[in-house]
Amino acid sequence: THTHTHTLALSGPPSLFSNRLECCSRFQISLSCCSYASTFASSQDVCYPSLDKVAEQVGKALEMFPVGKVFVGTDTPSVLTVLDQRVNAGRPADQQVDFVGNTNGDVVIDAGLMAAADYFIGNCVSSFTAVPARMRAVRQAPTAFWGV
Repeated sequence: THTHTHTLALSGPPSLFSNRLECCSRFQISLSCCSYASTFASSQDVCYPSLDKVAEQVGKALEMFPVGKVFVGTDTPSVLTVLDQRVNAGRPADQQVDFVGNTNGDVVIDAGLMAAADYFIGNCVSSFTAVPARMRAVRQAPTAFWGV
């Protein structure tokens, strides 16, 4: 049982594409993690971080924001199992984290949960992540981005 009341929400990692960097540069158009006037060089870790990088960044976030549940907005349900295994490996039983996702596939609910969470990690080049990231910016809620 968990006594933590904070929530952590994650956007992604997204589905795999045959050419990940091409997808990043062509289809994902929102740069939530920097100004539009600046030069931004996206990388593999920013566009499509590996599950190892995701687990590492989630682990660091959990040190700052201890939570009992982590909501993951993803269209790849197997990500929940992989993150559970990688993040909880070696954690004491009273610090284990449950990874949950939205089983009905309603992206509006996903965006709402991401916007309302105590802490949020998203994909800064994703137009989907841009909505909760901007809502969070208005209320100055802690937000981080993969690989940034």
